[in-house]
Amino acid sequence: MRKFDTNLKSFTESKGGLKFDVVISDSPSKRTKKVIPSPNKKDVSLSEIEDKLEAAEQRRLSQLYKEQNMRSRRLNRVVEVQKNKNSFIKRFKTKAMESYDKKMRATGRNREAYLKSIQKKNRDLLMRVNEIKNTTLFLRDNHFDTFCRKFETADKTRQIQFNSLEEHLSKQDRCIEQLQTQILEITSLLQSYTINSSNKNKATDGI
Repeated sequence: MRKFDTNLKSFTESKGGLKFDVVISDSPSKRTKKVIPSPNKKDVSLSEIEDKLEAAEQRRLSQLYKEQNMRSRRLNRVVEVQKNKNSFIKRFKTKAMESYDKKMRATGRNREAYLKSIQKKNRDLLMRVNEIKNTTLFLRDNHFDTFCRKFETADKTRQIQFNSLEEHLSKQDRCIEQLQTQILEITSLLQSYTINSSNKNKATDGI
């Protein structure tokens, strides 16, 4: 048996003079779900089946055409990317070769300048060595006799100084010998004088 909701209405008057209804009702009961009956199946004719098959075939062909079109676009994209890659690699190789050639030419110029500077320094050094050599030979040829004369003069002077030194030393030796002789004579005189004086003192004491 179906239950109906019971509503309790009360009238309340607000301060503004308006009236409104307050409805208090019980919770609604659970309603049963209505089951919708499925429509009756219709009989399908052969022409309808053929139409459906034809429509399905058209959809399949359309899907196949779309897939082939997508594959062709992807293939064209791959070919375009490959062409762009090849052109990029070609441009990169060209730029790299140009940069390498520039660097090699600059390195060659720097190397030539460096070799020229080294060769110039070697030539200057060789000229300086030759100048010193020629100056040395000139001095040796022109001043060899003067050097020999100076050496002979120095040798003679050294010999004279040596002879004078020997003579001076011999004089000193003779003076030393004379002094030693005089000292011996004085010593002997003193000894004899001492002996004589002691003898005289003894004789005086005996008298």
